[in-house]
Amino acid sequence: MVQRRNVALVMLAFVGAWALLFAFSFENEALSQNNGVLEKRIVPEAVNLGNVESFKAQLRRDLPIGTPKVDVEDYLVRWGIQYAFVPANTGQGDNTFYASLKNLGTQSGFPTDLAIRIHLDSNGRVEAIIFRLDHF
Repeated sequence: MVQRRNVALVMLAFVGAWALLFAFSFENEALSQNNGVLEKRIVPEAVNLGNVESFKAQLRRDLPIGTPKVDVEDYLVRWGIQYAFVPANTGQGDNTFYASLKNLGTQSGFPTDLAIRIHLDSNGRVEAIIFRLDHF
């Protein structure tokens, strides 16, 4: 009886460890549906220097040229990306969303952030998305 209990405990520990490993592997990703197809996504809080290029490509796919302002704002809010919008008529901007992802890692010994500028045209649609890695 003791031997069966030990085997059961070992099996339970193995299954538990596997379940934790599986759960952690998806901690930094999300599944979303795009035209009826489930796809893996990089969530903003999981962006790092190793996957920043993939994240930038993902954002460009999600917000293609011509995307309306309201959809850009909905996207940034939904994914928890901090941003500010400066309208064209303030004299301080050019109809642009300014966003950033903090602490992607260390590059050349300095903490690195990703600055994101989403420029809108005069009709309030995405005209360009510009990324910059900032080192502090």
